[in-house]
Amino acid sequence: MSTDRFGNAYAPGLPYARGRILPNTEDDFRKLQEAWRHIAARIRAGGPEAIFNFSGLEHGLPLSPDELPMANDFVAPALYFDQFKQAALEHFGGSPEQHDVALFNRLTGATYATHLTLVKPGDVVIGAMAGEKSLVSRIRARAFEMGLEARPLLYPAAVRSLVGSTAERVQELVDTTREVAAAIKDVLGDRLHETPMIAELLADDILDMALERTGLRTPPIVPYEASAALAMLLLRDYGIITVHFVGLPPGTSALMFKFIAPEVLKRFGGAQAYAQAIDKSLNRLASMLTEPEQLCRLLLGNA
Repeated sequence: MSTDRFGNAYAPGLPYARGRILPNTEDDFRKLQEAWRHIAARIRAGGPEAIFNFSGLEHGLPLSPDELPMANDFVAPALYFDQFKQAALEHFGGSPEQHDVALFNRLTGATYATHLTLVKPGDVVIGAMAGEKSLVSRIRARAFEMGLEARPLLYPAAVRSLVGSTAERVQELVDTTREVAAAIKDVLGDRLHETPMIAELLADDILDMALERTGLRTPPIVPYEASAALAMLLLRDYGIITVHFVGLPPGTSALMFKFIAPEVLKRFGGAQAYAQAIDKSLNRLASMLTEPEQLCRLLLGNA
């Protein structure tokens, strides 16, 4: 499929259509800056507890105070690389005799380095034994050549993240996500799509629901912009950070619910409170559809 439900053609390289408010990645970055302004304002007013990370991603720096003096590119790898390797092999089920590991600046960097190393022009990529020692050695070398490797000072944080990512913790996150999905489904019905691991509101459905609530028949924006607006309203009004604000450009136009931490959900007020926040934000989005200038200000600010 190359168009969305409303007949908008997908943008090159993306699984959704661009619109007049967010026509390119430069505007996505302006949108991200507006999100940062809301985050900063909420933290200034209420501290870090005023923000709720429901992105499903822990993009933090889990270091203890005694580790901070070692957090530089010279000392950290000397002390922590072997620990990182052991923790990573245990996490992925590898063995030091057969497998090796490498740390990249992000998943995209790992994918890019792998393709640059293994794929030749005309190849069709089906899969790779990325953990095999000789492959990892070649991929890691290419990553260093291209500047895709993670800064070595991050090895202590990587060790902590791997050690904390147990099967029990992952199951706890999945169970909490299912609890949230059930609450949202009670409010929005079959508009919510579920898999065994995650749930999502498709951008087409977000725009559809907003149109139904305001009585409009012709949408003034594309589904991707509706999803972005809903994500921004959740952040501005409730302090909810969704995965929408993680990548540029986002890899999906859907609003995703995944790997929700139970302690964060409890601090927010529970699954029903989250579902009600989405419902109320959909109402606010609907009210803005009659004045697209409001949506432009919401997403890009007054700059």
